[in-house]
Amino acid sequence: MKKSSVGGFPKTSVFGKAPLAFIGMGMLLLCMGPLQNGFAQNEEPHAAGVIVGFEVVGLKRTKNSVVQKALEKFIGQKSDEIDLPAVHAALMETGILDPENVEIRDGGGDKILFVEVVEKWTILPLPMFMADTNGYISGGLFVMDMNVFGINDKFSLGGIYGTGGGMAMLFYAHSGRKTTLPDWSIAAVYTFGENKITDQKSNILCRWNAHVIRGAASLGYSFLGDRFKTSLDFGFNDNIPAGPESGFLPPEKPVMRISLSPGLDYYQSSFDGFLMESQSFSLSYTTALGIGGDTVQSIEFKGLFEKSMLPGFKLIFSFAAGHTFHADRFTLLHPSFVVPILPASYGAKTFFAAQDGIEKYLFRWKYGTLSVKANYQIVESESPGLGWNFDHGPGAAISFFLSRIALPAVSITFNYNIPKQHFVSGFSMGMSF
Repeated sequence: MKKSSVGGFPKTSVFGKAPLAFIGMGMLLLCMGPLQNGFAQNEEPHAAGVIVGFEVVGLKRTKNSVVQKALEKFIGQKSDEIDLPAVHAALMETGILDPENVEIRDGGGDKILFVEVVEKWTILPLPMFMADTNGYISGGLFVMDMNVFGINDKFSLGGIYGTGGGMAMLFYAHSGRKTTLPDWSIAAVYTFGENKITDQKSNILCRWNAHVIRGAASLGYSFLGDRFKTSLDFGFNDNIPAGPESGFLPPEKPVMRISLSPGLDYYQSSFDGFLMESQSFSLSYTTALGIGGDTVQSIEFKGLFEKSMLPGFKLIFSFAAGHTFHADRFTLLHPSFVVPILPASYGAKTFFAAQDGIEKYLFRWKYGTLSVKANYQIVESESPGLGWNFDHGPGAAISFFLSRIALPAVSITFNYNIPKQHFVSGFSMGMSF
C-alpha cells in the first residue's frame, strides 16, 4: 500500500588532434527508433504562486526527510519559474527513488510540489565472478544496503578471492538529514596477493606480492543550493611486500602512509525525459606522509559536461588532469577512469586526458533504460620508465540504467588504443566506494 507524506518549510526558508569519425556514428544513432514520451509533467496553466512544501506518494521504507533534503532547494521559488525536469533529476539523484510523476498543485492558497515515486530495491546480495584471458579467475559476494534505516545511508560488506589474491571490504556512508548538515563515510579494506603496474598494452612493468591495509574517513559539506561541496578525506595505507616477490623491480621495503586530502566539487543535473544530463567538476589535493618512505603530494582536476540536444540524445565532454610529486609505484595516478583505452593497471606521474562523445536513448521499460554511447579519447601521460606518450582511440558502451534496483547502471565498454593497437573491454556497475 502506498504511503503519502507531506512536507514543507517556512516561507522565508529558503590537447593533439584526433579523428572525429564518431560524429557519423552519432547521426546514425540519432535515427534509431522513434522518440517516445519520456517525462510527463503538468502542462496545465496555473496561477503563479510560491512553492511552500511538497507531497510525496509511494514511500514505504524511505523516510520523508530524504525527499525533503532533495527538494528543499525548490522551496521558495515561484511556481511559474520552477524547473520540473530539475525536480525530477533531484529525486533520481537520491539513488533510491524513481519518480513517476512530478507536478505543481494548489496548497491552501500557495503551491506545493506533488511527486509520485517508486522505491528501488536497496538490500542486495551481490555475487561476483571475473575472469580474463590471462587465466585469472575470481569470485565473491557483497551484501549491500543502499538505504540503511530508510535515511539513504549506504552499507557494504563482502570480499573476493581468486588466483591473483583476494580482498575484504567494509564501507558505511551517512547522508546528512538536511543540506545544512555534513555527510560522512568510513571504509576499511584489506587486500592480499599480486600487485602490478603495466604499460598501455597491459605488459607487466612491475609485479609484487603484498598485503595492503587501507582505512579511510571522509567528511563533506554542501553549500550554495547543494551545488557545491567541500570535502576532507583522511586515509591510512600500509603496503607490506610478501615473499616470494616476483616479476620486475619489486618494492624493497614496506611503505606506510597517512594522507590528508581536501577537495572542492560542483554538481548540477537535469532530466530530458529519457536521460540524465549533468555538469560537474572536482579539484583535490593530497598529502601522503610517509612512514618508512617519502612524503608524496598529488593534485587532480576533472570535469564533465553533458548537454541534451534532443530528448534522448546528448553530447558528452569530460576531461581530467593530474600530477604526483615525488611519486613511487604505490602513488601513481590512473587515468583510465576518464580514458578507458588505457588499462586500469597503467600508472602515470602526470597526465592530461579528454573524451568527447554522444549518448543515444534506445528504449525504456519499468525496470530501466537502455542507451548506447560512442566517444573518442585522447591522453598525454608520463609514466616511469616509459617517458611521455600520446594515446588516442575510439570507445563505445552499452548501458542499462536501473530503475528498480539501487545500482546506478550496468555497462559493457569497448575501447581501442590506436597507437598501441590494443583493445580494452570492461564491465561496470557504475559505482565506487
